[in-house]
Amino acid sequence: SERVAELKRRPEQLKMDRINIYQGVNLYVKILDDSIDDDRFRKEFTPFGTITSAKVMTDGKGRSRGFGFV
Repeated sequence: SERVAELKRRPEQLKMDRINIYQGVNLYVKILDDSIDDDRFRKEFTPFGTITSAKVMTDGKGRSRGFGFV
């Protein structure tokens, strides 16, 4: 019974360990379309896990500079 309880806890613990390892990590993404905005950028990466921030770098006129950070 203890073994069953441990096996049930293990996947959740592995998930939390993975989250803690990658906490605060930024991924640099380049060659973005000029029309992409922060919301669309975030939506593209959401299927891969929890996104704490997604920012497309823009010029002075608000247009994408072609890269961003997730």
